[in-house]
Amino acid sequence: MGSLESRLGKRVERPPKETLDDLYTNQRKSTHEIGRMYGVYNGTVLRWLHHYNIELRVGSDSQINEKGAIVITENLLYKLYILEDKTPKQISAEIRRPYPTVMSHIRKYGLIKDRPHH
Repeated sequence: MGSLESRLGKRVERPPKETLDDLYTNQRKSTHEIGRMYGVYNGTVLRWLHHYNIELRVGSDSQINEKGAIVITENLLYKLYILEDKTPKQISAEIRRPYPTVMSHIRKYGLIKDRPHH
């Protein structure tokens, strides 16, 4: 079975790929919703998706706010910053959002890396 993850001292086994894929891809549940179902943080769900190579919903599936700007979600930043290893400046240019805003969201979601940001 899958690895054990914990939240508040509780150990949770990673669900099977088929279950996670159905919840995320077919039922279109968010990582937050899935996390609540399993009692884990959405960052744990993101790691599960990555472990199973389940593609994250970004791009055409990204949320657009009332001003027409891309909403900076944890899924989006995880894909661009962690998986694709883009710098905050590259992300800022790609999604056309200010660099300080991108950095603020990186900190908000706890995605800080141990390398300088150029």
